[in-house]
Amino acid sequence: MRRVVGGFVAFAMIALLGGMTGAADAPARIKPVSAGPLVLNARDIIAVYRPADGSSVGVLIAKPGGAIQQIVLKDFREAAAAFNDLWNNAAVTKDPGDDDTRPLTRMQLKLKEGEDPTKRVATLVLNVDRVLAIAWDSDRRVAHLYVDRPAAGTPAAAGAAGAAAASADETLEMTREEAESIIAAYKVCLVK
Repeated sequence: MRRVVGGFVAFAMIALLGGMTGAADAPARIKPVSAGPLVLNARDIIAVYRPADGSSVGVLIAKPGGAIQQIVLKDFREAAAAFNDLWNNAAVTKDPGDDDTRPLTRMQLKLKEGEDPTKRVATLVLNVDRVLAIAWDSDRRVAHLYVDRPAAGTPAAAGAAGAAAASADETLEMTREEAESIIAAYKVCLVK
């Protein structure tokens, strides 16, 4: 009887410890984020872009390696609510240079002393880990944001979804005023 109980206790301890190591390897769970009319998984957000005029908001979402989908909010109030809710959500959004597990970054450096806050416009929330590059086009004075997407020929890139993913980087073309501050914030994010 003692062997049976001892064997059961040993089996239970092995099962418990084995389960604990598997749980430690799993990524931390994040609650869904409400942003205006949207409910999103913050880890699936690649970028949330509001042009400087603030007329609409574009949200790029995708699972890593999956086809990129775009949500466009054209209603001014809905667009402003969605962007502001994500920008101000301290649980999932951090400042450039913060080194923690929050998935999103506000692409704007903190105010310098004496800087006028009314001249700054928040335009981009970004998952820095999902961005390949931000390229400056000096001829056109714009910047393009390039994000990860499935390689050509993969099942996720086939069909209409693939065509949308292939042109997704074109949707994030930023003008000089907003691009300069975004590139500065991106450089801070890359320096550790």
